[in-house]
Amino acid sequence: MLKVLIIAFVVLTFIYPTNASLSYVIFLMLFEGYIFLLNKIDKPILRNPDELSLSERAALKKYHLYFKYPFAASSFSSTLSSVQLATIVLVPWLLYKQIWIQAGMILSNYIFAAYLAQRLNPIFFLHNAVEKRGNEFLREEMMAVDSICNRIKSVEFDDE
Repeated sequence: MLKVLIIAFVVLTFIYPTNASLSYVIFLMLFEGYIFLLNKIDKPILRNPDELSLSERAALKKYHLYFKYPFAASSFSSTLSSVQLATIVLVPWLLYKQIWIQAGMILSNYIFAAYLAQRLNPIFFLHNAVEKRGNEFLREEMMAVDSICNRIKSVEFDDE
């Protein structure tokens, strides 16, 4: 649903550049603010976090939002990737129309969206980095994330 809204903002920006781009910036602030508020909610992830290794604890701390809300986090990560794609289209158009402030805000959000997308879906990004790009320095982090996911799955199946 959010991706459709982003597409609508892109189309409307070509018709009404000033108003639609300002509305898009407000949407981005609300959406990323919502993610920030989700980040602040305390919800236990595992019953016994003391059983985790040092690398697992570091991964749990770094990607805690993914482990708290895995389905929402993956969806939000995909939406943030759509935001990045929209930036590639919107910024040149807004610069052409000389709407500098909104273009600057949307462009600066490009890096922040990339950071958030990676934090919200670590399994995809870490496996991609290690297996396809050969970034071996991320292998330990990838293994820690996979281990935590397996622990969470085993706890869920034990409860049933």
